[in-house]
Amino acid sequence: MIAGVDEAGRGSVIGPLVIALAEIPESKLSLLTEIGVKDSKLLKRNKRKEILEKVNNIAKFYYKIFDAHEIVNFMKLKSLNQLELGGMVNLSNSARSEKIIIDCPSAGITSFSKDINCLLNNPKTLIIEHKADLNHSIVALASIAAKEKREDLIDVLKEKFGDFGSGYPADPKAKAYLTDNPEISIVRTNWSTWKNRVQTRLI
Repeated sequence: MIAGVDEAGRGSVIGPLVIALAEIPESKLSLLTEIGVKDSKLLKRNKRKEILEKVNNIAKFYYKIFDAHEIVNFMKLKSLNQLELGGMVNLSNSARSEKIIIDCPSAGITSFSKDINCLLNNPKTLIIEHKADLNHSIVALASIAAKEKREDLIDVLKEKFGDFGSGYPADPKAKAYLTDNPEISIVRTNWSTWKNRVQTRLI
């Protein structure tokens, strides 16, 4: 078995951060390329869903989800990188795979690798890289899984709290939502994007 780990929603100001681990038999890796697996940012939603359906019988997925409230509270004491580190350790410990490829969220690969290895329950072969979702199909599959899980969660939040677009700071819908009476429980209120919007409303 081989596994890949990636996240979706790290830079969003609204909604959750989702970390996913995708695991398949290593002998099935070539299938991922055949069905068009690539970094989720390069695929439309219908294609991502199609891919997940095609691998349903061979892949297993594990998720760690942090909502906006959890992120804000955690970052009062520690960094977002440390939050992701904990999530990735949790998923890696849950997986059967002895080989795990991780898309590194930290600028310092060496220190991140040391930290995650120290926290694993059992020794595993870890490959930790930047842009691993572009270089390894199994990480790209994890990227797709994380993105789709987050999209599903975003759909639920929109039904309850209104349309805030993607939730990312550059999205005009997200900016408008932050300006016009947002639901605070789904907003990362420690983000500069939110703080700037609050200041704008007070002027």
